[in-house]
Amino acid sequence: MPLLDIERPTTPIARFLSLVERRVPLRFAPVVAQARRDLAVVEGRILDGALMPPTVARRHARERAAAGVVETSVAETKTPVAPSTTAPKKALARVTIEDGGAVHAVEVAPGRYLLESALEQGAPMPFSCTLGGCGSCKVSLIEGSIEIEEPHCLTPEEVDAGLRLTCVGRVTSSTCRVRIERDPS
Repeated sequence: MPLLDIERPTTPIARFLSLVERRVPLRFAPVVAQARRDLAVVEGRILDGALMPPTVARRHARERAAAGVVETSVAETKTPVAPSTTAPKKALARVTIEDGGAVHAVEVAPGRYLLESALEQGAPMPFSCTLGGCGSCKVSLIEGSIEIEEPHCLTPEEVDAGLRLTCVGRVTSSTCRVRIERDPS
């Protein structure tokens, strides 16, 4: 997914944040700059079709096709074909979530994000943006594997150290163990 150029804001809110960043006291500039980066992630996902309702995505694809733009990331939504009865179903992933002294066990269906499955099953997961831009849902991967979608706010060093985001993370192993990383406040 492409990120928008944060140095040349194109949407009204991005232009507003750019203006605010130049006029706020110096101590607030990093916060506003981070908000602009987060907004660029969200706008990139919206323009890429990841956050569009299917009807809007189809209209967007038709308009781009009429303008001669080859569309590769926004596909037409088609009626799903019923799966074959002989095809084996993928098993649910069993995830253990450590939160301080508490331990929560949840099951995650293939293709589902860990955050949404955990919240549905009552696990007290921290989160904010749900788009991979803020890091509020950061966990340490202790066992198993979780793939996270790009773009996200983790540095390559954090990913190498085993940190994952649950809002854009899908469990790719049958069992998984994570520890919630809460900021000391």
